[in-house]
Amino acid sequence: MKRKWRIGTIAALGAFAAAFAFGGLSSARADELSDLQTNVQALQKEVAQLQKQQASTAVQAGSMHAIYRHGSFLLPGTNTSIAVGGYVKLDAFYWLNGGPVNGNMQAPVGVENGQALLSPLDLHGQKLGGITFNAPIFNPNSRGNGVLQMTARESRLRVATSTPTAWGPVTTFFEFDWLGCNNLSCNNLDNVSSNYLPRLRHAGGTFGPWLFGQFWGLGTDLEAGPETIDFGGPLGEIGKVRIPQIRYTWKGPIGISAAADLEEPHTTAWTPQGQIESDSSVAYPALGGIGVPAALAVNPTKATWPVVNAYWQWDQPWGHLRLYGVLVPNQMQDGRYISQEYLGYGGGPSGNFRPGWFGWSKDNITFQFEAGNGMGDWLNGFDHSALATNYGGSGLYGSVGGPTTAAAASLIHTTTVTEWGGVVGYQHWWFPNIRSTAYFGMEHQDVPINLVGPVQAMLGINKELMSAGVNLLWSPVAFVNTGVEWDWAQRQTVGNAYGEENILEYEFQVMF
Repeated sequence: MKRKWRIGTIAALGAFAAAFAFGGLSSARADELSDLQTNVQALQKEVAQLQKQQASTAVQAGSMHAIYRHGSFLLPGTNTSIAVGGYVKLDAFYWLNGGPVNGNMQAPVGVENGQALLSPLDLHGQKLGGITFNAPIFNPNSRGNGVLQMTARESRLRVATSTPTAWGPVTTFFEFDWLGCNNLSCNNLDNVSSNYLPRLRHAGGTFGPWLFGQFWGLGTDLEAGPETIDFGGPLGEIGKVRIPQIRYTWKGPIGISAAADLEEPHTTAWTPQGQIESDSSVAYPALGGIGVPAALAVNPTKATWPVVNAYWQWDQPWGHLRLYGVLVPNQMQDGRYISQEYLGYGGGPSGNFRPGWFGWSKDNITFQFEAGNGMGDWLNGFDHSALATNYGGSGLYGSVGGPTTAAAASLIHTTTVTEWGGVVGYQHWWFPNIRSTAYFGMEHQDVPINLVGPVQAMLGINKELMSAGVNLLWSPVAFVNTGVEWDWAQRQTVGNAYGEENILEYEFQVMF
């Protein structure tokens, strides 16, 4: 309302000045006209400055402009603008093979951070560490074939505000979806009504070039990722997603920018008891009301120092190029015998390129590649750990709960895990509102079998993951998307057991 009042004032003053000019003016009235024209120019400058501040809000917030791109309105009685947006989406998944075998609700996440990491393994008598591995009594491969799921829980709501100040615009933003529930936290999801729980995706604010709160991790390059129907997206993408942070962004000349941040630390480790993390816990308050991982007397992973990220980026009309790096502090400490620190590191390039060949001006090539040692899930995915250790083993390694003597502690060995991955994609526009994207991605981690043991190596830890897919999307109007997608993924465990999935996916999305 305030902006409309100012613009209306400018128009009225302009008309008033024109009437005097054509009606013949005395010297005094000419002076009044000059004053009015000066006021008009001052108001025009003020409106231009407000528009400039609002435009810079998106720039200072990093990729916020890609998320909160809809119009805003002034809250009555304030100079704060608010924007509300989001979308409603229906996903339908049909697993041709490799689907969830016991009803675990993975849709709409079929690939990265979803069913691709858990697809049923082909076990047929492989031997490792003196143990023979066969499929259980029921056939998991058979149970994973022909599974249909439908869900609307990817639907989301966004709210953002912007307030001009002497320091520039100050913004806030929130975003929620309904992926806060699965069959481990809410049983019988489809019994009466889908009893999903809301989940916080983004919550933060910007002050000039600073961003504070939970937002995309600095390694996440949204413009370098292929467009997919699958919510998890392809395997091999860079960066930790949606994490608490303090970020500074610098905008330079000729499309150059740079950013650095401090992110919440997260130490992860593969053990003979499975994966443990610095935020792992179980329900039972075993020690002083503090939860500890199942089968361990104490959680030895500890987060002490923030993760440091930085990137340099060059934006041009043909696309962009980004170079990214990360330092990940990891610590193992049991409060008695074990106290060790390990510095992880990694990074790589990402970007997109619009080749413009054959007159296809909207076609787009995307790519991401990364490698590192001890960076854990800063190579996107909960299937990665920064460390591998025999802590929590049995026999020479002490009790299952950890070493109980200094001699047993001397037999505990820990090492950082080498990881690498990447994904490439190509999008072609058949018509102005019909497009297809094809992609291929993979990721790899080297986990020593002698530390984690044969059971985890064969059944619990993936060594290499690959995914590929292709889709066809139609936007009948600008704010509606619908289409189909085929996704394939394969996992290979450290013990060389394989699992595979093939999914047909459908979506209908209405944005607002």
